[in-house]
Amino acid sequence: MNDSNQNVFAIFKTHRIKKIVKALIPILVEKRNSNITEFYDLLGELIKEDFEFFLNRKVYFYLKKDAAKIVSATTLSEMDRYILENFCFNPEEKLITSTRGVFVRPKGKLTGYLYLTNFRLIGDGVLSEKQSSTVTSHSALRALVKGAVGAVKDAQVAAVRKALKISMGDKFSDKALKIFPHHFPITNAYNIKKGNKNVSYTMTLEYEDKGRMKSKVMNFKIVPKSEKGETNFGQRLGENLNKIEETLLKAQS
Repeated sequence: MNDSNQNVFAIFKTHRIKKIVKALIPILVEKRNSNITEFYDLLGELIKEDFEFFLNRKVYFYLKKDAAKIVSATTLSEMDRYILENFCFNPEEKLITSTRGVFVRPKGKLTGYLYLTNFRLIGDGVLSEKQSSTVTSHSALRALVKGAVGAVKDAQVAAVRKALKISMGDKFSDKALKIFPHHFPITNAYNIKKGNKNVSYTMTLEYEDKGRMKSKVMNFKIVPKSEKGETNFGQRLGENLNKIEETLLKAQS
């Protein structure tokens, strides 16, 4: 291990995210035109060192934000595929596409990076919730709504877990749900529609609330966005929308 890599590992153990990213960027600059897979493998070793911290505590998120100023969106997608398929996913799970974007769901949205696989949509970013003024001003009602929202979120994760269990069988582990902080189901979707700037779909999720089974119809929308300074986003947008629509349709068969 060379001095630069040793320095990264030493800083990584401190769990200081900004310093970790600052140490990684010069290595990316050095490797980007020749041996970039060596940089990917370094990231893989960091994942092995502390899986949850690297992926779930936004080290990778902030690294990609800075890397987007240095390498192309195509290289970022290549990095995602290499990292996730070699160091994170079970062999049955494949990354279909990744993009900066927004995932819109009832009364909220996630803004950041989106990773669509053949089994789920993974989100890494900021999840914002919308609340009415009535709910915001009444603490008791707010608590009830928060409980219901939490139950639906649990149903979303349960749907993802079910899809992964079916695909992985005995190989399934809850570790698969620790890849990034947010997971959304794509199986049993309907009303799949591709627009000029997004793909939308609908799901009916069942969840338990106070001992009773309930169901909720939820409309989702995947909205790809450009990287900062990206010049060929129009072409990549069309390719992403086609891949998203095709994956959602295939997941129902």
